[in-house]
Amino acid sequence: MALRRAVHSDGFEAHARRAGNAVARMDAADYKGWLQRDFERWGKVIRDAGIVAN
Repeated sequence: MALRRAVHSDGFEAHARRAGNAVARMDAADYKGWLQRDFERWGKVIRDAGIVAN
């Protein structure tokens, strides 16, 4: 709970924005969905580019 309060504080958000980060307040379910979509999107980019790990 303390971490959630800190991350959702106005001070943290202002600091993150000054550092050039985007701030999106999401609950766990929204974050999970965003993460899954991001993996799918970048996975396709990587596969289409033929990038492989050695």
